[in-house]
Amino acid sequence: MSVFAPVDPPADDAAVPQVARDLGLPGIVDLHVHLLPARLQARIWEHFDAAGPLIGREWPIRYRWPVPALIDHLRSMGVRRFPTMPYAHKPGVAAELCRDSLRLAADNPDVLGTVTLYPEPSAPDYVAAALSDGARVAKVHLQVGDVDPREPVLDPVWGLLAEAGIPVVIHAGSGPVPGRYTGVAPLQAVLERHLDLVAVIAHLGAPETSEFLDLVESREHTYLDTTMSFTDFMTTMLPVPGDELARLARLADRIVFGSDLPSIPYPYAHAIEALDRLQMGPRWMRAVLWDTATRLLDGPQAVTVATAAPDEVRRAGELVVHSYVGGGFVGAENPYVASLADVARRAREADLLVARDAWGEVIGTVTYAQHATPWAEISRPGEAEFRMLAVEPASTGRGAGRALVQACLDRARDDGASAVVISTTPQMRDAHRLYERMGFVRTPQRDWSPRPGVDLWTYHAEVGEAR
Repeated sequence: MSVFAPVDPPADDAAVPQVARDLGLPGIVDLHVHLLPARLQARIWEHFDAAGPLIGREWPIRYRWPVPALIDHLRSMGVRRFPTMPYAHKPGVAAELCRDSLRLAADNPDVLGTVTLYPEPSAPDYVAAALSDGARVAKVHLQVGDVDPREPVLDPVWGLLAEAGIPVVIHAGSGPVPGRYTGVAPLQAVLERHLDLVAVIAHLGAPETSEFLDLVESREHTYLDTTMSFTDFMTTMLPVPGDELARLARLADRIVFGSDLPSIPYPYAHAIEALDRLQMGPRWMRAVLWDTATRLLDGPQAVTVATAAPDEVRRAGELVVHSYVGGGFVGAENPYVASLADVARRAREADLLVARDAWGEVIGTVTYAQHATPWAEISRPGEAEFRMLAVEPASTGRGAGRALVQACLDRARDDGASAVVISTTPQMRDAHRLYERMGFVRTPQRDWSPRPGVDLWTYHAEVGEAR
């Protein structure tokens, strides 16, 4: 009989995309998902079903689905990137698990190819091959594999992973039951030898959360993932110490979201609800659900674009006014400044987009408007337009302007528009160069003047030509 059950999505999961939208996020990054070969997954679930010594309690699997159904469900919830997280439990299996993961990632752009390892002589070779083939994440389970991370044979492997700079998700905590090499000390010995290794401690390191928080605060490249933490199921078993919530609140830039899908005994949405009810605030939630993982995957120069969240609207207004007035494009007494500053109205009547850096700070903004809406000026039927593009001067050169323009082109395509048009002043030469690099062409026949003394140039781009 097949170990997989018919797909029956929990009704609660339908709320997940709205959580991201309310936070002004383009989606969610989940750094702890297991998409495993069917035979291996079946064996793992046998252990869960038996409530064996590595489980310690009844653990009803909520998502007993095949991998394609899991991927479809993650996408339906707006989860934009997720790994496969295989983990080797004996010699001779890790290399093929790496190849399976990379094949799945090659067929699914949102899947992060994952490398796993075991203390064996061939480990440096297959880890190097997986990194060369595009692995974006690594996974090690010290408990299940009974792996001593200090094994000399693994020393060159840790060096390869540190050099690659990819996040290494490590189950190092002693939950649900201790292993021979779980706890802080074995892993800390490795991290002291490999200072650049990016370690992500799964499950907040439970039950040694306090000790792992000490490690995070003392070391630059150590992170925690939230997998199962604060859920009703886990709180009855391995509660996070209440007196550590203040430290967790301060460390949003060191915490990433993880779900442990599919082997969770509750709806996926509950994992996010459990974080939300901590009442850490929207900035903390944005960091945990998106910003911190994006920085780990894409580097400190990473820029993402989304609709401005309510608490970002004022910042967007300050930025655009400073850019236009400080850049000398508009005088401080010009009545247009009031329009630039009226971001609350733009957020209601158009699509106010913001570019965020890898720490979640707003570094750019633009207003996207469909034809015949209040903030549209020159668009005709079948066209969209954007206005008031601004990037923080200190952040120029990081791709924020390009990302904002590309987001407008993508939204126009999604809205069914065939082209995007814009108005700009002749003095905005840096912006003109950006537009032209992205496929916009000058349309002098559409140049116009909103009032005497203000002459505007226009550009046009076919959506299909965006690049």
